[in-house]
Amino acid sequence: MTGKPTNEEFEQKIQELEEEAGKRKEAEEELRKYQLMIESTHDAIFFKDLRSRYITANNKTLEAFELSREDVIGRNDYELMPDKKEAKKNVYDDQIVFKSAKPTEITKHMTGADGKEYWFQAIKAPQFDNNGKVIGLVGIARDITKRKQTEEALKESEEKYRNLIERANDGVIIVQDGIVKFVNNRMADLFGYNVGEMQNTSFLDYVFPEERNRIKELHERRLKEEDVPDIYEMQVLHKDGRKLDVEANSGIITYHRKPAVLAFIRDITRRKQIEETLRESESRYKSLFNNHHSVMLVIDPKNGDIVDANPAAIFYYGWSHEELTAKKITDINMLTKEQVFQEMEKAKSERRRQFIFRHHLSNGDIRDVEVYSGPIQLHGQQLLYSIIHDITDRKHAEEALKKEKDKAQNYLDISGVIIVVLNMDQTVGLINKKGCEILGYEESEIVGKNWFDNFLPKNNRERTKSVFFELINENIEPIDYNENAVMTKDNEERLIAWHNTALRNNEGKIIATLSSGEDVTNRKRAEEALQKAHNELEHRVKERTKELEIKTNSLEEVNMAMKVLLRKREEDKEELEDNILSNLKGMIEPYFKKINKTKMDDQQKVLLSIIESNLEEIISPFANKLSSKYINLTPAEIQVADFVKHGKRNKEIANLLNLSVRTIESHRESIRKKIGIKNKKTNLRSYLLSFH
Repeated sequence: MTGKPTNEEFEQKIQELEEEAGKRKEAEEELRKYQLMIESTHDAIFFKDLRSRYITANNKTLEAFELSREDVIGRNDYELMPDKKEAKKNVYDDQIVFKSAKPTEITKHMTGADGKEYWFQAIKAPQFDNNGKVIGLVGIARDITKRKQTEEALKESEEKYRNLIERANDGVIIVQDGIVKFVNNRMADLFGYNVGEMQNTSFLDYVFPEERNRIKELHERRLKEEDVPDIYEMQVLHKDGRKLDVEANSGIITYHRKPAVLAFIRDITRRKQIEETLRESESRYKSLFNNHHSVMLVIDPKNGDIVDANPAAIFYYGWSHEELTAKKITDINMLTKEQVFQEMEKAKSERRRQFIFRHHLSNGDIRDVEVYSGPIQLHGQQLLYSIIHDITDRKHAEEALKKEKDKAQNYLDISGVIIVVLNMDQTVGLINKKGCEILGYEESEIVGKNWFDNFLPKNNRERTKSVFFELINENIEPIDYNENAVMTKDNEERLIAWHNTALRNNEGKIIATLSSGEDVTNRKRAEEALQKAHNELEHRVKERTKELEIKTNSLEEVNMAMKVLLRKREEDKEELEDNILSNLKGMIEPYFKKINKTKMDDQQKVLLSIIESNLEEIISPFANKLSSKYINLTPAEIQVADFVKHGKRNKEIANLLNLSVRTIESHRESIRKKIGIKNKKTNLRSYLLSFH
């Protein structure tokens, strides 16, 4: 009993446990705040063990899988993802982190349970135990599906835009601030140059000297949005010095956020030669008129009668010569009669020579046509001759081009990331509004400048230039994802996550690079702070948990010892009670019976009765407890059973109880029957002892 803890020691232990429980509650509160912070983020955050099983995942992670927390925790990507190839790639990325013990960043594709495709930009970092051993990883993933779709749509739109321009039969030129900013291959071929020779030169260098003042005035008035013709003729210079007649169809566009003029240039030298030939000789006119493949009509401007039509016109419109010449031009022109006569008056007075109409054919089709019309003298009569080109396909192409260009511009304007195009000479060819905002410059301060020398930190310029050089020379594949810093106007470095692709011409050669970038500076800082806080908190929780476990184990050992002591005390108590009862019945009661048979006076009988009564009162609790074990036995049988249990033989019991040996044997048989061991080879004394 000397090892039994005192009440003061128990109270001290309880107080220590309460204090530890309070500290543990504080740690749990800190952990709960940390979990709330994780759940409030817009990114998916998860923890995996070395078998790539998810051990913790926030709600964004569960949303990505479209599963409950119970369905995710304890499972790996093979069990969660419908596409096993994607799951294998995820697990492979995990293994790289475990083996290298370094963070890694990846862009991963995921197919949802609904079959939709998603893209995530993920960072996976190793987790270490107190000994620096990798025990798992923490991952942060951001849904970049919309950004990917925007980049793909922008790239597709850019490709469509370039294909339309490059496949156009007409030359295409964009002039801004008097400088040629863009020409297609057809334009360069028309003037005898290559594309690079014409870019960033004055557009007036290609205009015939006598025409320059007129064209410059038209250009300036157009930019002022004055009423000038969209379509006009002019003479230009070929590289070899030849003079060419061309027709320009011009309009104002927004190019790199500044007004510019977009013009479609068509070589009409041949047509002008035809016109001149027609004027020089009426006799030769008929031959040219009838044999030319272009659709031609001769119209009387006074009444709109179609005076003549060449075979090409008959084939095009689908009426015979007689049917066509019996019509008026107002019968095939979709304008009103008044509008048609107004336009003919302009052609007659040579105030205008080119027109865009919609003509209706014999089969009911309505086609867009471009009409070149001017006065001619035939047989002493002033008529209008008209050369007609079907431009329906060109109109559709122009509409598609405008639609794609507007779409591309819209993508650029609404995109929440930097969009930048770098030319082969490292200069910026295009940058969107977001890029200007991040760099802190106006677009005009960026476009045309060397990207590497002006907008990258000095310590990273040469390396990045080297990679760009290798890329444009097609020595390496475009780097789909990388992170590089840019230098803002305020000399602040901002970390940008770039996605890159190459732009190619029709021959498949790289002509520029297209990059989209997201400013991840703040996110990177937040991730680093979050990881640091997580590591510190996890360390504190582990330390406190370890201390609590040690103290809890100590208390459990004390409790176990107390239970053993109490049980032993109870067993000793029962054994003492049984011994007292047995001794009283075996050693005292028989003598009472013998005394009762002796001769006593009245006073002795009274005293003996009092002694028996008091003794009965003393042993009654013990007797009741014993009787409960022998509930079916008679009082005499209980006495016999108790003597048997204490090793008394039949003869000894008979002498003690003043009974015959035969009577004791009878009681023993009755006891064996009542306690269920009659006819069994079970020792009665051993069985009775087993009750204890």
